[in-house]
Amino acid sequence: MTEKEQSLALQILTTEHFTLQTARSAFVSESTGRINLFLVAVSSGVVAIAFVGQTSRFGEPFFAFSLVVLATLAFIGLATYVRVQQTAVAEAMYERGMNRIRHFFVETVPDIQRYFVLSVHDDLAGTSQNEAIRGMRMQPLFTASGMINVVNAVLVGAFMSLLVAVTVKAGLLLDVGCGIAAALVTLVLQLRHQTLQWKQIEQIASAEFPTPSQA
Repeated sequence: MTEKEQSLALQILTTEHFTLQTARSAFVSESTGRINLFLVAVSSGVVAIAFVGQTSRFGEPFFAFSLVVLATLAFIGLATYVRVQQTAVAEAMYERGMNRIRHFFVETVPDIQRYFVLSVHDDLAGTSQNEAIRGMRMQPLFTASGMINVVNAVLVGAFMSLLVAVTVKAGLLLDVGCGIAAALVTLVLQLRHQTLQWKQIEQIASAEFPTPSQA
């Protein structure tokens, strides 16, 4: 690459880096807005359930209202999780692109690498380094999607417990057991989907400049 081509490439990639950063910021804002909306809906729903429980003395209207509210909240939670996970995947891809551009800067002027605190490698290890994540196996639970997963699991578990209590009427132990089982199944399925989503990044945008230990 000639000096003129390097100068032109530098201008283009600098603009691209700015575009990627702007897109990442937009996705972060969208995710934050959706999460806030969902958590507000959950808190409002719980307050409404408690109010109806007091006024109806936990009779049939309470169970009917609670089932409707919990089912609605579970759907909102599922929609929130899906979109938040989609934005997280897109954000990770953009971060890889920014690392790739940073690698070009280092290729052009090798001496500047020691001034960068972020990674110049566009693989999972590189993006994890940017976020100071070091091999935490439980990390999926600590992401925004993971937090929504846990809340969704609790909602589904509560819905199932009430449903069994209303339809089967076999005692508290069975009600709680069915609720816990439903919550665990929901959590596992969502985490499985989350893992598959992250693996798709490797197929969509394979690493051009992997971390040396993984090259």
